Amino acid sequence: YYLARRGARVTLFERGAVGAQASGVNFGGLRTNGRAEPELPLSLRAFSQWRKIETLVGESCETEITGHIE
Repeated sequence: YYLARRGARVTLFERGAVGAQASGVNFGGLRTNGRAEPELPLSLRAFSQWRKIETLVGESCETEITGHIE
């Protein structure tokens, strides 16, 4: 995404249809609770990006940010 925004030609390789594998069917969570400490900076960065995904790409990407209880 960021490379393409900077004008680079980007190719996404997918096993099947684009968006049908890991690039679009991810059950990952945007959580910080229970993460290993080395993962926290990446998790916080991802969370900040997902909060503004609609502004970034023009679509909601069906993202719903809610609370997390363990």
